[in-house]
Amino acid sequence: MDSVVAINQGTPSLKEKSWRRETVLGAAEVYFLEVGYVAFSTNRLAGRAGVGRGHSAVASGREKNCS
Repeated sequence: MDSVVAINQGTPSLKEKSWRRETVLGAAEVYFLEVGYVAFSTNRLAGRAGVGRGHSAVASGREKNCS
């Protein structure tokens, strides 16, 4: 078998978390300037940043406002 499958590699390190956060925030800034507040979508942001939807919600602060 030539492919490698990552199975639960544990909790990301602080360095990985910081990198992911900076990646999402950078993508969010560019995306927000392109589409504005009304058209902003965390799903699309996650796709642009290459992370799961949960990561973009946490980094953008939107998770706190969800009920």
